[in-house]
Amino acid sequence: MRIEAVDTAISFRSVLAVSESSGAIAVGNFYCSDERLNRIYQTAVRTVSLCMQEYLWDGIKRDRLVRVGDMHPKVSVITAMFGTANFTAAAVIIGKKQEAESK
Repeated sequence: MRIEAVDTAISFRSVLAVSESSGAIAVGNFYCSDERLNRIYQTAVRTVSLCMQEYLWDGIKRDRLVRVGDMHPKVSVITAMFGTANFTAAAVIIGKKQEAESK
């Protein structure tokens, strides 16, 4: 979340956040002796799992749109990690609709 205030102080009493996930259970795994590489892998898996909603979101921290051109690497990771790519068909349909609307 980014809030910009020009010459104004902002304070919060509380903040609530909700994390959504697809509930997919990992069937693949990766581990090596390099802890940095293991953390990179875990971050990548978490990012891809966050993109797995009703369809495949692109850029979970950006616009959350469907980018059909970006689907190959995501589907490859999802298939290797979670053994499924059930979100693909819906993503293609929504992605085509978004492309048509942007023209």
